[in-house]
Amino acid sequence: MQSEYLSLPLSLDQIMYPRDKRENLERCSLSESVKQHLRLLYTTSLSELPGDPEFGCGIWDYDFDSNTSGYKLKEVFRQSLCNTIEKYEKRLRQVRIEIGFHQQEVTSTGQAVSVKKRIDIIVTATYISTNEKFNYRYSFFIGPLSF
Repeated sequence: MQSEYLSLPLSLDQIMYPRDKRENLERCSLSESVKQHLRLLYTTSLSELPGDPEFGCGIWDYDFDSNTSGYKLKEVFRQSLCNTIEKYEKRLRQVRIEIGFHQQEVTSTGQAVSVKKRIDIIVTATYISTNEKFNYRYSFFIGPLSF
Protein backbone atom coordinates (compact mmCIF):
# COMPACT_ATOMS: atom_id res chain seq x y z
CA MET A 1 0.00 0.00 0.00
CA GLN A 2 1.36 3.39 -0.98
CA SER A 3 1.59 6.07 1.71
CA GLU A 4 -0.69 9.01 1.10
CA TYR A 5 1.59 11.80 2.35
CA LEU A 6 4.11 13.59 0.18
CA SER A 7 7.62 13.73 1.56
CA LEU A 8 9.54 16.99 2.05
CA PRO A 9 11.20 18.62 0.26
CA LEU A 10 8.56 18.64 -2.46
CA SER A 11 9.56 18.38 -6.07
CA LEU A 12 7.37 21.21 -7.30
CA ASP A 13 8.16 20.64 -10.97
CA GLN A 14 6.69 17.12 -10.72
CA ILE A 15 3.52 18.26 -8.91
CA MET A 16 2.52 20.13 -12.06
CA TYR A 17 2.67 16.92 -14.14
CA PRO A 18 -0.54 15.13 -15.12
CA ARG A 19 -1.92 12.85 -12.38
CA ASP A 20 -0.52 9.62 -13.87
CA LYS A 21 3.05 11.00 -13.84
CA ARG A 22 2.80 12.30 -10.25
CA GLU A 23 2.91 8.77 -8.88
CA ASN A 24 6.72 8.96 -8.79
CA LEU A 25 6.68 11.65 -6.12
CA GLU A 26 8.35 10.49 -2.91
CA ARG A 27 5.81 9.58 -0.25
CA CYS A 28 5.98 8.88 3.46
CA SER A 29 3.97 7.61 6.42
CA LEU A 30 1.73 9.70 8.66
CA SER A 31 4.40 9.68 11.36
CA GLU A 32 7.16 10.85 9.03
CA SER A 33 4.89 13.49 7.47
CA VAL A 34 4.07 14.97 10.89
CA LYS A 35 7.76 14.94 11.89
CA GLN A 36 8.77 16.69 8.66
CA HIS A 37 6.06 19.30 9.14
CA LEU A 38 7.14 19.94 12.76
CA ARG A 39 10.78 20.37 11.65
CA LEU A 40 9.60 22.90 9.08
CA LEU A 41 7.60 24.77 11.74
CA TYR A 42 10.52 24.77 14.19
CA THR A 43 13.07 26.11 11.72
CA THR A 44 10.90 28.79 10.10
CA SER A 45 10.83 32.18 11.77
CA LEU A 46 7.64 34.21 11.99
CA SER A 47 7.08 36.44 8.93
CA GLU A 48 9.52 34.35 6.87
CA LEU A 49 6.70 33.00 4.69
CA PRO A 50 5.23 36.01 2.85
CA GLY A 51 1.88 34.31 2.22
CA ASP A 52 1.34 33.56 5.91
CA PRO A 53 3.40 35.68 8.32
CA GLU A 54 2.13 33.63 11.31
CA PHE A 55 3.58 30.37 9.95
CA GLY A 56 6.68 29.34 11.86
CA CYS A 57 7.91 29.72 15.39
CA GLY A 58 8.71 32.70 17.59
CA ILE A 59 11.86 31.16 19.05
CA TRP A 60 13.95 32.93 16.42
CA ASP A 61 13.07 36.29 17.94
CA TYR A 62 15.33 35.22 20.85
CA ASP A 63 18.09 33.59 18.83
CA PHE A 64 20.88 35.90 20.08
CA ASP A 65 19.16 37.07 23.28
CA SER A 66 21.51 36.79 26.24
CA ASN A 67 19.46 38.92 28.66
CA THR A 68 16.39 36.73 29.12
CA SER A 69 16.60 34.07 31.85
CA GLY A 70 16.70 30.41 30.88
CA TYR A 71 13.40 29.64 32.59
CA LYS A 72 11.59 32.48 30.81
CA LEU A 73 13.10 31.45 27.46
CA LYS A 74 11.92 27.87 27.94
CA GLU A 75 8.39 29.05 28.68
CA VAL A 76 8.34 31.49 25.74
CA PHE A 77 9.62 28.76 23.41
CA ARG A 78 7.19 26.18 24.75
CA GLN A 79 4.23 28.53 24.39
CA SER A 80 5.27 29.59 20.89
CA LEU A 81 5.61 25.95 19.81
CA CYS A 82 2.25 25.02 21.39
CA ASN A 83 0.51 27.85 19.55
CA THR A 84 2.21 26.99 16.26
CA ILE A 85 1.48 23.27 16.46
CA GLU A 86 -2.12 23.89 17.52
CA LYS A 87 -2.67 26.18 14.54
CA TYR A 88 -0.75 24.37 11.81
CA GLU A 89 -0.59 20.66 12.69
CA LYS A 90 -4.23 19.58 12.73
CA ARG A 91 -3.40 15.86 12.76
CA LEU A 92 -2.41 15.96 16.44
CA ARG A 93 -4.30 16.57 19.68
CA GLN A 94 -3.37 16.63 23.37
CA VAL A 95 0.01 18.09 22.45
CA ARG A 96 2.55 18.33 25.25
CA ILE A 97 5.93 19.98 24.74
CA GLU A 98 9.10 19.84 26.80
CA ILE A 99 12.02 22.18 26.11
CA GLY A 100 15.60 21.76 27.21
CA PHE A 101 18.70 23.92 26.71
CA HIS A 102 22.20 22.49 26.81
CA GLN A 103 25.66 23.86 26.18
CA GLN A 104 27.59 21.55 23.90
CA GLU A 105 31.15 21.63 22.64
CA VAL A 106 31.26 21.28 18.88
CA THR A 107 34.38 20.51 16.90
CA SER A 108 34.49 22.06 13.46
CA THR A 109 36.87 21.41 10.62
CA GLY A 110 40.38 22.40 11.57
CA GLN A 111 39.93 21.03 15.11
CA ALA A 112 38.55 24.32 16.49
CA VAL A 113 36.20 23.73 19.42
CA SER A 114 33.30 26.05 20.11
CA VAL A 115 30.46 25.96 22.61
CA LYS A 116 26.96 26.17 21.15
CA LYS A 117 23.54 26.31 22.73
CA ARG A 118 21.45 23.27 21.80
CA ILE A 119 17.68 23.26 22.11
CA ASP A 120 15.96 19.91 22.63
CA ILE A 121 12.25 19.72 21.85
CA ILE A 122 10.17 16.73 22.90
CA VAL A 123 6.62 16.52 21.60
CA THR A 124 4.12 13.96 22.85
CA ALA A 125 0.62 13.91 21.41
CA THR A 126 -2.09 11.68 19.98
CA TYR A 127 -2.95 11.25 16.32
CA ILE A 128 -6.53 12.35 15.75
CA SER A 129 -7.13 9.84 12.95
CA THR A 130 -5.89 6.69 14.73
CA ASN A 131 -5.82 7.64 18.43
CA GLU A 132 -2.24 6.32 18.58
CA LYS A 133 0.48 8.01 20.61
CA PHE A 134 2.99 10.27 18.88
CA ASN A 135 6.43 10.90 20.39
CA TYR A 136 9.11 12.97 18.73
CA ARG A 137 12.40 14.43 19.87
CA TYR A 138 14.29 16.97 17.80
CA SER A 139 17.44 18.97 18.56
CA PHE A 140 19.25 21.80 16.88
CA PHE A 141 21.73 24.51 17.75
CA ILE A 142 20.67 28.13 18.00
CA GLY A 143 22.64 31.37 17.74
CA PRO A 144 23.20 30.91 14.77
CA LEU A 145 21.02 28.00 13.64
CA SER A 146 22.89 24.84 12.74
CA PHE A 147 22.07 21.13 12.68
